[in-house]
Amino acid sequence: MTNGKGTAPVKAIEASTATVPAPTKLTPTSVTASFNRSAPSDQSAFAGGEYDNGPGHYAVDTSAEAAAAIAPVSGQYRAVVHRLLCSHPDGLTVDETCAIAMMPRYQLQPRFTELLRKEMIRDTGARRRNVSGRRAIVWRATVLDRMEGEA
Repeated sequence: MTNGKGTAPVKAIEASTATVPAPTKLTPTSVTASFNRSAPSDQSAFAGGEYDNGPGHYAVDTSAEAAAAIAPVSGQYRAVVHRLLCSHPDGLTVDETCAIAMMPRYQLQPRFTELLRKEMIRDTGARRRNVSGRRAIVWRATVLDRMEGEA
């Protein structure tokens, strides 16, 4: 039997009483608590280090593989983000940065975390709507703060 479009109708899934295990909590292995914006303070670090030598990752095989794959170009991507933030003193959201750079979010968004951990960017406290309509952090290069302080 089909639904008129050449495909079989979807059957309703009956409720099950089976016990589903709780999701595994991912705990990074190197982020310091003072910069850990999105994770609870008991998560002390990423397995990949403090971002000095490349992207961090969670202690999960797929996360480690992704970090290893991006490592050769992560520095270039961080430079793209930092350069754009330096050229926009009022700051940019991740989506705005991606649009200007004409690069996908999945390549640049993690670079913001890396730059934040290195204290090269900061949250301005301002928020602007992103493409999904949600409020997004406006980031600013900290070198601009230092330059303004010296002026």
